[in-house]
Amino acid sequence: MLKEIQVNKSTNTVYAMDEQYHIIGQYDMSKGFWPGENSAGEPYCNAEDGAYHIQRGNVYADGPYSGDGHRDLSGDVMPFGWGYIGLDDRGHALHGGGSNLGWPDSDTPVQEFTKTHGCFRMHNTDIYDLALAAIEALDNGIDVVVTVIS
Repeated sequence: MLKEIQVNKSTNTVYAMDEQYHIIGQYDMSKGFWPGENSAGEPYCNAEDGAYHIQRGNVYADGPYSGDGHRDLSGDVMPFGWGYIGLDDRGHALHGGGSNLGWPDSDTPVQEFTKTHGCFRMHNTDIYDLALAAIEALDNGIDVVVTVIS
């Protein structure tokens, strides 16, 4: 079962590790972000190196969006894609999607990596699998840690 997610900024790779710290998944990611500032006047940047204990309320795995009316498709864009793992109060996260790809391109299983406002972008299929594993571990009482390293 998932215990740690390691985000390696130098190799643009995310590793999922079990309770014995064996790699059980490896995924590509992008750390590119737009220049500018958030609403608090802080510059956009990736999460700092360190350990982040994730909370169940900050993780979701929705899977593909559909046009049957059960999802909010307003704005024709799905910025977070099929899954989301929030790291901190500033809004840093691992997620899929493609903020500037538009609909339906942001919903494709393996979409183009586009810039974020400081998050780590993963392919939709990968973040969906990783978020499901995080949800299962958290629901079973495991303290899941995301470690960010340069």
